Amino acid sequence: MRVSTRPALERLQVIDLAVRRRAWPNARTLACELEVAPRTIQRDIALMRRLHAPLKFDSIQNGYFYTDPSFRLCYFQATEGELVALLVAAQVMDQYRGTPFERDLRQALARISKMLPAKIEIPLDELTGCLSVLPRVQTSYDPEIFRVLVAAVRQSRQLSMVYWTAGRNETQRRTVDPYDLILAPDDDWCLIGMALG
Repeated sequence: MRVSTRPALERLQVIDLAVRRRAWPNARTLACELEVAPRTIQRDIALMRRLHAPLKFDSIQNGYFYTDPSFRLCYFQATEGELVALLVAAQVMDQYRGTPFERDLRQALARISKMLPAKIEIPLDELTGCLSVLPRVQTSYDPEIFRVLVAAVRQSRQLSMVYWTAGRNETQRRTVDPYDLILAPDDDWCLIGMALG
């Protein structure tokens, strides 16, 4: 009797790849490749069908194929801690509102969310009420100005800007060597740098 040495998820990935390549795999050929009993492959196929894989067996080709070639088997597995971290990340994302990162962060979070199983045992709505991320940015930013600031910091490029001094309540033009952009404790983004004159 052969014992499976590969985890089930890894076997599913191999089966999915073989079917996607249109290699017409069957339980015997897959069992040989994965070094398991054909019965193990049959259980894996049944599991894939429970995961909504449109697997059919073609008796002429003597192998499995997808009736929907665009189907993608979801390999995403998340622990309770990872789901909570995802919720916190969604709240942290508010700090990037109005920045050049906002659109990409929202898209990334939406893509990750789509990979989650339809049924999640953790009540994320309840967690939202008892988990908060502070500080939260209250200011709206001009994304183009923020993009210029980020580029200047990344490329160590000097900036010429109009600077308002709170203590004297006056504005003046300054050249600055930018070092960093930080989210300060008072809920606002700040440019850290050295004024050159």
